[in-house]
Amino acid sequence: MDFYSLGVTLYEMLVGVPPFYNSDRKVMYTSILKDEIKFYRHMSKDAKDLIDSLMTKDPRERLGANYGFFEIKQHPFFSKVNWKKFESGTVKPPLMPPIRETNFSDEFTSIHLDLEFVQDKVISENVSEDDTAHEKKLDFGTSHSTKIDDNRKEVEEEFYDWYNDLSTRNLPNY
Repeated sequence: MDFYSLGVTLYEMLVGVPPFYNSDRKVMYTSILKDEIKFYRHMSKDAKDLIDSLMTKDPRERLGANYGFFEIKQHPFFSKVNWKKFESGTVKPPLMPPIRETNFSDEFTSIHLDLEFVQDKVISENVSEDDTAHEKKLDFGTSHSTKIDDNRKEVEEEFYDWYNDLSTRNLPNY
């Protein structure tokens, strides 16, 4: 098992952005392959070492490459963790959020959704006049899903614009 993604996740949890983030994807991918990780001053020596060890470029040299998670548990970052209590589920979390039945507002959960209407709308928007009767069934695997694909592309473009906009935010300096 490769624990590189664990290093990325820990970095993002401690810093708030991915380790090699750049709004230009090509630059980001090149950075992932070639650059060293930039650490913030507020990160502990053990946190930096753990992340650096998990994200070593050569997978054979990464922490966990030889003995799996056992090797990771031995890292000084986890020195205060009582793994036996943790594994038995008896560790009390330092913060216990209030648990509700749902995390969704009643405003959204009480909305009635007429699925027949939605299905009819999707069909009518995605079937052209010259289709035969047997082709008018909802089939996302046919060419009739072109409009859905176009909508999906629009949503993806909006998401990427929003994500790329992160680079304009005032993030702390390294």
